[in-house]
Amino acid sequence: QVIQYLSSQKTQVYGLSYQNRLVPPSQEEMEKNLTFLGLVAFMQLPYPDSKEMIQSGLDAGLKIIMMTDKDRDAASDIAQELGLIQDKNAVATKEDLDGFIAEHSDATIVVERLRVYSRPSPEHKLNLVQSLKRYGLSIGFCGKSPKDLRAMRAADVSFASVFRSS
Repeated sequence: QVIQYLSSQKTQVYGLSYQNRLVPPSQEEMEKNLTFLGLVAFMQLPYPDSKEMIQSGLDAGLKIIMMTDKDRDAASDIAQELGLIQDKNAVATKEDLDGFIAEHSDATIVVERLRVYSRPSPEHKLNLVQSLKRYGLSIGFCGKSPKDLRAMRAADVSFASVFRSS
């Protein structure tokens, strides 16, 4: 009933579980032998509150990087309105990212200049997470599909929507 109520209130509800393992589990093992820890709910906030929360995180020193399935222009517009970037030069597309991480393995340009990634591939997401970790940052990653699992495993903290195998 709680999940139904929260879902009807435009809230995303995530179940948290734990698995004590010495090695990363395969995708098939991800849903077996879990210890349920609880639920976390993320409420969709009105736009001004979202902008304020993002600004608060930035003021606290967080480096917020946005990865989206939106095209470059839409991603740029959203990120500019949220205060993540100042201009479209801080947006990289999937095409821009091909070979980019290999050329800039120190991640300085990623942390200091590029903050928005438009339509990155699962491999790009993984490379970005690994590059940022090499730079010495702690990484949180919110995955939306099974294709995000590799990047999620590489991150220090991960959240995920429910993945269903077909």
